[in-house]
Order: sequence, then C-alpha cells, then structure tokens
Amino acid sequence: LLREARVRVAGMVPAARCLLIASSEDVDAPVVLARRWAADQRAELIELQGSHLGPLLGRGWLEAAEATRHWLHLLAPA
Repeated sequence: LLREARVRVAGMVPAARCLLIASSEDVDAPVVLARRWAADQRAELIELQGSHLGPLLGRGWLEAAEATRHWLHLLAPA
C-alpha cells in the first residue's frame, strides 16, 4: 500500500509550502525515503526520534507539536 502511494504522488509537487514529519525508527516509511520525498517535493522535513507514530501519539508528541508550531510561525507574515 505504501509503495503504491509513493508511486502515485511521485509526480505531484505541492503548490504551497509543505511540512513532512518523519520518525527516525520507522520501518514502514524509513527516514531515508522521507528525506528523498521531501527533496523531490520541495517540502520541509522535521525528523523526530521514535517509531512509526511514536512522535505524534507517544511521548514525543510535545516535540512534534512544538516543531510544527515553530514551522507555522515562520510562515506567518511579519
């Protein structure tokens, strides 16, 4: 399923700035693939420690939220 999804979005480049959050220990979506996808899509990447959903649903949720808040703050007009 993930392989098929990667193929479908390979040619799509977002019109707006895009943030990708990757987990360093994710075996389903390895961080090396996330780095490649972010580069290909001109997306910004935040790499967090943890497994597949650990940084978002586990103990790392605060770090993920803070990193996302910081990224959104950078988008705000001065």
